[in-house]
Amino acid sequence: MGKSGKTPVGRSFDWRTSSYTAGSGQCVEVASGGSIVLVRDTKDRGRAYTRTSAEAWMAFLPVLKAGKF
Repeated sequence: MGKSGKTPVGRSFDWRTSSYTAGSGQCVEVASGGSIVLVRDTKDRGRAYTRTSAEAWMAFLPVLKAGKF
């Protein structure tokens, strides 16, 4: 189950942690809502997050999974 968090714009998101983390905390969390995707550091959830479009995120995932990043 994800973790709920409020963004500065007051919208609630369901944050998901990668299953590859294996409890190490060496990963990122991702939240999506409509046309946007937010990414934050699992170790420091209070810091800023990165915001991108859902379209850009979907284009990035295959590259990441292929180990090209």
